[in-house]
Amino acid sequence: RKYQNGTFLGQFIAKAEPDYHGTLSGGRSIYFEAKSTSTKRLKQDVVTQEQKKKLDAHTVLGAYTGVCACIQYEFFFIPWDVWRHMGEHFGHKYVTAEEIQSYRVVYNGAVMFLDYARDFKR
Repeated sequence: RKYQNGTFLGQFIAKAEPDYHGTLSGGRSIYFEAKSTSTKRLKQDVVTQEQKKKLDAHTVLGAYTGVCACIQYEFFFIPWDVWRHMGEHFGHKYVTAEEIQSYRVVYNGAVMFLDYARDFKR
C-alpha cells in the first residue's frame, strides 16, 4: 500500500532478487548487492549465504559482480573477489571507509557505482 507522504507498507512474499542486475552495453552481465551502515565498519557477513552463492555463481559465468557499499554516507563499489576474500585483503572480516578509498565512487544525487566498471579487472 502506497501513502501520499511517499512511504509504503509492504510484505515480502518470496526471496529477493539482487539489488542490481542487468546487462551492460556490449553484453556483460552485472550482479550487485547493496549494503549500508551508519557505523565505521561494514561487516563481511552482511552478505547472506544465499547472496554469496548467487554472487559466486554469476562471477563464474563472467558477470561483473560486487558489493555497493555505503559507510557513513561515503559510497564504494567493492569487487566480489575482494569482498569474498576480505580477510586476506584487509586482515579482518570488515571494512572501514579509510581502507577502501580506492573503491570510492561519486555520489551526485545518485550513486555512480558503474563508473568503476571501466577500471574493473578480474
